[in-house]
Amino acid sequence: MLFVDDIVLIDETRCRVNTKLEVWRYILESKDFKLSRTKIEYLECKFSEGTHEAEVDVKLDTQVIPKRDSFKYLGSVIQGNRDIDEDVTHRIGAGWRKWRLASSALCNKNMPSRLKGKFYRAVGRPTMLYGAEYWPVKKSHIQKMRVAEMRMLRWMCGTKKDNIRNEVIRDKVRVTPVEDKLRESMLRWFGHVMRRDMDASVRRCESLTMADSFVKAHAETIKVETRKSDFFKVRQKDNEMLREFVSRFQTERMDLPPVIDDWAVQAFTQGLNKWSSMAS
Repeated sequence: MLFVDDIVLIDETRCRVNTKLEVWRYILESKDFKLSRTKIEYLECKFSEGTHEAEVDVKLDTQVIPKRDSFKYLGSVIQGNRDIDEDVTHRIGAGWRKWRLASSALCNKNMPSRLKGKFYRAVGRPTMLYGAEYWPVKKSHIQKMRVAEMRMLRWMCGTKKDNIRNEVIRDKVRVTPVEDKLRESMLRWFGHVMRRDMDASVRRCESLTMADSFVKAHAETIKVETRKSDFFKVRQKDNEMLREFVSRFQTERMDLPPVIDDWAVQAFTQGLNKWSSMAS
């Protein structure tokens, strides 16, 4: 018996989707295939604020196809309102399921902490970040993933006490924060996309209204990383007195794009020369 599963039809209007459905129905039935009319659903993603044919129903022959607010496809949850709340929750749950499969070994006190961290980096975190390269993340999403990750790491280390700082737990298992790996994967994927030709299918989404804000957000992320890198290049010279370095540091800070105060303090501290800073 031959069968085909997970066929996705995409178009800009409901009328054109109906036309494609009718063509598929006619071709498949002419080859003695049958469409499962109980499993067919459709999702409408409102990428722009234009008209969405409110009075037009999506039909297969005479049967009206039910509409869904979200749809799971290839391991990712797509929402019609362009949010990723369900996808983030789904990926965190998938990470927990992978973690629980090996919990007997990960919670074993005789197992070295670094080996536990290596397993988490190889299995747990990639499962939780699957498909996260294109997420338009918010602070609330990062907080959810950070909380889930720290609960896993604390259980692996055999402690649930809040008096132990997260940095100590991370250093024990050698695991970097999940938000850093998320940013790294986003920038890597964005670089792959930008290196493709303009006629590639992955670049055609730039013509959509939603894609403009997406490209700007990722471009802003790259600018922030470059701005931070330039700021940390300001260092005290060997023959430069402390007051001279402070004056030059403030001057160059005004010339560079604005950064947060925490970066400025870190850049100034790291830029001090331990031999020359004593001279004032």
